[in-house]
Amino acid sequence: MDRVRPRSRESRGFTLIELLVVIAIISVLMGLVFPALMRGQEKARQAACGSNLKQLHISSMIYENEGNRMFPYAGEDQPAFAHMQLLVDEGLIEQPKLFICPSSKDNVAKVDDEENFVLTEETCSYAWARKKLSSSSRGTRILAADKGYGEEEGANHPDGINVVLVGSNVEWRKAREGDSWESLTKGQLTK
Repeated sequence: MDRVRPRSRESRGFTLIELLVVIAIISVLMGLVFPALMRGQEKARQAACGSNLKQLHISSMIYENEGNRMFPYAGEDQPAFAHMQLLVDEGLIEQPKLFICPSSKDNVAKVDDEENFVLTEETCSYAWARKKLSSSSRGTRILAADKGYGEEEGANHPDGINVVLVGSNVEWRKAREGDSWESLTKGQLTK
């Protein structure tokens, strides 16, 4: 009489329990890794935002030096985009994406009939200096920054803002509990 040999482990495959354990382990690992990836993406967007502000500052310095004038300034009662539109009108910035923070959900500047782009409040992610500045106003004077943070309207980043100081230093200002946008910008900017 032939004896029935049990099948070897190699030919059986995985059991349902083994598959469920593997899936559970993968789920836990993804739960640990995913938040770190999201933080990494936000850090990359913060860096790109800082780069945009640096480009705006460089363009402002060119505007000042070429025309022997102050940084682009449209008047104290004008919104930020009116100040920055001067850089566009002078032909110093030809890429509308520089005015939009990568973390922003706003749209890029609109193009008019002559193929020029026109900034509006919705198509500009950054605030601009409230008072007239020149490159000699170095130190703690802020030229431009994100319009807000966290849950504020126009906010770009969840936990702070990028600012560019006159002299081209870009800083990340992390918000602490109780900080407002005005306190982070020291009331120097207009939205």
